[in-house]
Amino acid sequence: MASGRQAARKAYEIFVARLPWTVGPEELRGYFSQFGNIRSVNVPYDMKTGFSKGFGLVQFQNIQDVQNVLKQDVHILEGKKVHVQQSGSAQAKPEKLQINGDFIG
Repeated sequence: MASGRQAARKAYEIFVARLPWTVGPEELRGYFSQFGNIRSVNVPYDMKTGFSKGFGLVQFQNIQDVQNVLKQDVHILEGKKVHVQQSGSAQAKPEKLQINGDFIG
């Protein structure tokens, strides 16, 4: 179970998907800093290729900064539209899970 502090951190965090492979933490910070004060930025990299895995996390100082990001419908980084959502928000979940040809759920 997540502590209250961890839950609060998630409330101030956005998940950014479909990042161009050329976008790293500095570019992500540079773009999203226009919406508020950033606490941290994380862009995971593939250890084999050295390229970005195509997503990142941006943690803001407060919820208002996150809301400022979410108010804008389109976010474009290095010419590519990226997908932004609040971390921990409901995502589409499969109704059934297939394991070894059998459906579960």
